[in-house]
Amino acid sequence: MNIRTIDRTKTKGAKQLFLAFSLVFIAIAMPAWAVEIGNQTLRYAVDYRGTDAGELEIQVSREGDQYSIKTVSHLSLVAQLFLQSYTIETAFSVENGVPALLSGKEELNQSGETVREFSVNLKTREVEYQGADNVPFDASTRVDADAFPLGMMLSDANSLIGKPYLSVSPKRARLFVVQEAVEAEVTVPAGTFKARLIKSARPDDQNRFVNIWLKPGDNPIPVKIESGKPGKVTTMTLLK
Repeated sequence: MNIRTIDRTKTKGAKQLFLAFSLVFIAIAMPAWAVEIGNQTLRYAVDYRGTDAGELEIQVSREGDQYSIKTVSHLSLVAQLFLQSYTIETAFSVENGVPALLSGKEELNQSGETVREFSVNLKTREVEYQGADNVPFDASTRVDADAFPLGMMLSDANSLIGKPYLSVSPKRARLFVVQEAVEAEVTVPAGTFKARLIKSARPDDQNRFVNIWLKPGDNPIPVKIESGKPGKVTTMTLLK
């Protein structure tokens, strides 16, 4: 009776080789930006052109591939003299890890009245405003939310350099181009972070900019955002 013996060294080596190929395949198949933003509530201190404007509370809710972002302003006593307290709600859909901005609206906190709203028509490539002109965009332009840019947060920052994006709020839509993405240490009330700093500017006016510091790791929320132009800058910093 001829009994074949199994060379377990070769079998083990074959399994290891198969596992190595499998891991390489998974690494190739998974996008580099495959991170997630989970359900959470964030608070930011807001400095409006050198004045303490109070705080923003941002509530992030996710259900399946749908995101709902609610931004609620809590104005300081000084800011109440020239600003109105508001709530902005925006909706995103995520497909294959890529967020798409769907819609947004702004309500006044005191009356609950909806004063502005928009929807994004991906077929006609337009941001459609109620009672105002639509804003077109081309196929190469990303569309993201102004207050909480989820698309930028879930993207590989290096892949954004040199590319345009439309920053959309219920009030307006503005075109920016990402200029650079670098590692930068930043200190805010929530702590000190080695963040990813993404710098953007308007293509028609380099003095108008948006700088966003994203927290490193699997929850890349903004820890600081600066926007405006020299001498007229609004700054948001993450609170503890």
